[in-house]
Amino acid sequence: SSFPTSHYHGITVIINLAQITDEMKRILELLSIDLTRISKFTEKQDFYMVRASENVRHIFSELYTVQNHIKSSYIRIKILELLLILSETDFDADKKKCVYFSKEQRDCVLKIHDFVVEHITEHYTIEELAEQFKISPTAMKNCFRGIYGVPIYTYCRTYRLQIAEKLLREGQLSVAEIAAKIGYINPNKFTSAFRTEYKMTPTEYKKNV
Repeated sequence: SSFPTSHYHGITVIINLAQITDEMKRILELLSIDLTRISKFTEKQDFYMVRASENVRHIFSELYTVQNHIKSSYIRIKILELLLILSETDFDADKKKCVYFSKEQRDCVLKIHDFVVEHITEHYTIEELAEQFKISPTAMKNCFRGIYGVPIYTYCRTYRLQIAEKLLREGQLSVAEIAAKIGYINPNKFTSAFRTEYKMTPTEYKKNV
């Protein structure tokens, strides 16, 4: 696995069924969480990758703003939400939705990914990238989304904002300098995009970290 900025903030959830107490089972049953169904699926294969839906994104997005003194309890609540969603997931149907691409297409899209990441301050059209890497625009769009889960423009925007979030945490550059560093000529557009992603302005985020 790799992460766009090599700067990962995340949560690993490990379920040890042998350690679940009767009290925990009662809580899970009360919340309609079916761990038996989840565990039966995991017995079929070593791992299964589930694309993040809007519901899953919502579960974890608020962790960026929760106050530290309640974060531990808040994470427990979010894990229960995640388990509830997994209890209702149709794993077999998800597997049937998988789209496969040729090795040539995958290799080409990986090169495109590396290129746009290395030139993140630049803005390329789909047609420009397709022509440069000798792939059809439709194949490029479909394969990129198949590998990375989102359209290429969405990926680049999120990547830029992840870099911005890292720079804001470091606190060495102003908001305007960060905007320019990730390819936003207009700082107001950067502020708007950051607020959409992190539910607060860059200035507010900088004060809270």
